[in-house]
Amino acid sequence: MFVKLNALAANAEAFQAFFRRIRAKRGKAGFPRFKSRHRWRSFGFSEFCGIRLTYGALVFKGMPGRLKLDLHRPLPDHASIRSCTLTKEGRAWRVALQIEVADVHTVRPRSRQPGRD
Repeated sequence: MFVKLNALAANAEAFQAFFRRIRAKRGKAGFPRFKSRHRWRSFGFSEFCGIRLTYGALVFKGMPGRLKLDLHRPLPDHASIRSCTLTKEGRAWRVALQIEVADVHTVRPRSRQPGRD
């Protein structure tokens, strides 16, 4: 599968830190404890080109089907989705999208301020 799950990344990071502490040989290494699936209310995907928004639905590269969304505001033009986090809140699921937009140069209008010479 092409989509990297955030939970797998967190697990890998915990074991890397564990083995780093073993190599340092200072006190207890602290083996990573088991974390139940019920501990987490959210999960996410992060990939640079595998998440698309088409016709109001998210499509993930390497996964069948689509996830219909109700957007509360439109995405900026030419924005690319970098990551997606799904969170359970009560009986509903919320989706947080992290997007990348091109640099936009804004020009502030010069205003005359009273009292300045």
